[in-house]
Amino acid sequence: MVVKKLALLSLLGLVLTACGPAPTPEVVEGLPTFTPYTTPTPVPSATPTAPALTRADYVEPVRKQIFHDLVAVQRLGVVDEDAYNEVAKQWYTTVDAIKAIAVEGTEKGWLRPAATPTPIPIPPTATPISPTATLMPPTATPKPAATPTPVARPALEAKQTWRAWTDAPGTTCVHGGVEIQNVGNRAIELSDVTFTLYDTNGMVLDAIPATVTPWVIEQGGKAYASGETTLEHIEPDRVGRLKVNFNHRFTDRQPQPLTVKGLSGGEGHLGYEVTGEVMNTSGESASSILVAVALYDGQNKLLAVLLARPQVTLARGDQVGFRAMSPLGFPSEVEEQVQRLVGVAYNLEW
Repeated sequence: MVVKKLALLSLLGLVLTACGPAPTPEVVEGLPTFTPYTTPTPVPSATPTAPALTRADYVEPVRKQIFHDLVAVQRLGVVDEDAYNEVAKQWYTTVDAIKAIAVEGTEKGWLRPAATPTPIPIPPTATPISPTATLMPPTATPKPAATPTPVARPALEAKQTWRAWTDAPGTTCVHGGVEIQNVGNRAIELSDVTFTLYDTNGMVLDAIPATVTPWVIEQGGKAYASGETTLEHIEPDRVGRLKVNFNHRFTDRQPQPLTVKGLSGGEGHLGYEVTGEVMNTSGESASSILVAVALYDGQNKLLAVLLARPQVTLARGDQVGFRAMSPLGFPSEVEEQVQRLVGVAYNLEW
């Protein structure tokens, strides 16, 4: 029995040896963890912002308008810093640029901004009262009466004149002129100046567009307008009267006056004419010059308004001659009535 068992064990060993060593079990590595795919949320890109403009980015006419807008906001009672911010937002610029324009406008006299309120002085430190001093009731300081703010009022006074004469058989020439003085307390801007011509029966003969200078009349200043026309088959004695119509409004604009000198009147190629010189005494160049010369008699009655348009650009300090006349040929006999010549010149584009 023992021998059989040993024989079986030997046979089993031979079989195992013939089959080879037992296989090593396979090691399986761990699988990666699965992460579900999600679409990434795009990060919003910042909207590009246009860089703020500076004072140097604006030409002078635009800076003047910005300055006027600032003054208008200040006159509504808005304090300086709030006014600067408000105008800066309107013009897409910075507060520093608005402040620089305010300084420039004040220095160049474009228009003075609203006055800064005077600060209230700090009261002095009270002196200690001696224990033996007699206390007296304080004396009330009377408050000064408030000065009423003047109400803006327009007040215009006009002197007008007209003259009719025969230029050729069957043709009557008519000249109209007017002097308009601002006797109110605010500057006024004129617009749409027109002369209406009537016959002796009150019927309209013509409506004449008038040329005026300056358009802006400062307080106490004067403007002059002139207009002319021709009437066919109407005799001069049928002309009855001239009526002046114009619109006006308050303004903060300031005209650009030039200086007229050396006036001399007399008969010329087209009847009565006036010669002289105009000089640019303003701070800027003048490219659209209109000269008006008013003729007065010995009783300061307006006789006519003659015009001249020098076709030049005058730099600061430069001057040019002119000849003021009527293209219809103003009657030369007016020379006997003229006792005084008044000339004004303005740059119509400023």
